[in-house]
Amino acid sequence: MILRILLVATLISTGWFSGPARGQTFPSSPFPVPTPLRLEDVVASILSQYPPLLAAQIEQDVANGRLRSV
Repeated sequence: MILRILLVATLISTGWFSGPARGQTFPSSPFPVPTPLRLEDVVASILSQYPPLLAAQIEQDVANGRLRSV
């Protein structure tokens, strides 16, 4: 047990363990914390970025009888 404690103390003092050095801290992340995606945001993005998808959805609705005219 004493040998294990001495080994761990030696590894810590020589810097073998990863982590900040004595007196230092890990830097904070330069990236903002991400917010969860909402379904409404995803759908709005798809419809604004992919007009062919919107056209295909309208054609599908017309073919299925859910939409008579635009």
